[in-house]
Amino acid sequence: MTQHFSILNKLITKPIQASNGRLFNPVIGRLGDDPDAASTGNLFLTYAIHLWRIAINIGALIVLAFYIVAAYEWLTSGSDTQGVEKARKRFVNATIGLILLVGSFAIIAFISNLLFGEDFNLLHLTFPVGQSTAPTTPIHNTGI
Repeated sequence: MTQHFSILNKLITKPIQASNGRLFNPVIGRLGDDPDAASTGNLFLTYAIHLWRIAINIGALIVLAFYIVAAYEWLTSGSDTQGVEKARKRFVNATIGLILLVGSFAIIAFISNLLFGEDFNLLHLTFPVGQSTAPTTPIHNTGI
């Protein structure tokens, strides 16, 4: 019986190892390891932004699922007016959800710019810039 407890203890405590007097969990790495970030509130802000981004992604998947279900209901309703009306309401609700998602994104961006200015980009937006397809060196015609 004692042998089972020691094996179980090794299985549970193995992932969490002591490193320089601190506990280290290899699953989450050094997440939350900076005491300066925790004392200034940056750690909380980082966690809040990560949770908000996860919520936006989940919300976008739900909106997509609502559009797919509404389209299926519309296509399979045939001449049933109640089925078409139900599908139309689902389309409207999915569109409202999409507007709320985009609106929350815009509000967070506005608050970030208002409170922190351009020095602190809360959303870390990056926009792709197209590259020129023109050759960098001119091609000369030698007349051959």
